[in-house]
Amino acid sequence: MFKVRLENTSYYDDFNGATVKVGAYVKSSNSNKIKFQIKTDNSDESSKTYISSKFTTTGSYQYYEYTFNLNDVETDFLTVRLQCGEDTGDVYIDDWFSEVSNSNLSTLSIDTSSIIISPNPTQDFIHIDGPLITKKVMVIDQTGKLIKKELGDIERLILRDLQPGIYMVKVFFENNTYVFKRIIKS
Repeated sequence: MFKVRLENTSYYDDFNGATVKVGAYVKSSNSNKIKFQIKTDNSDESSKTYISSKFTTTGSYQYYEYTFNLNDVETDFLTVRLQCGEDTGDVYIDDWFSEVSNSNLSTLSIDTSSIIISPNPTQDFIHIDGPLITKKVMVIDQTGKLIKKELGDIERLILRDLQPGIYMVKVFFENNTYVFKRIIKS
């Protein structure tokens, strides 16, 4: 017997105080059980997994939903998961979704042209210049995976350990705003 866990693309932000509703239409060949999970990676380098109660599926599509309240710690990102496979048989999933509410998510409300990341393309490092003080910088690869994270007022970020490719840099500022910038590592 094997368990299967499906994951969506991670969401990068602080979700402390958020409510995350997860739902899906699911059917199975023999009343398989499913459960939803939220995995958070936190600013203090810890992680936590929140697990829903089990749902027993039927032979026709039924809607299953669970709401998670994330009130523990400042998060860097979260991943929504659907786990199935405690039983043998086929499980079919349709219209899987997640919705975040009641949070202080960062907002993209600054003029992104005022934030300059250079040089781009780069080989070893980038400079982050702009009118605001940085709180955190994340480098994310093309699959959505967090590759590098630095905390504090970052003005120079060393990237020589990254493989050549295209990355997204997400810079968070003290006024609860952020910008996304694409960089090329040569």
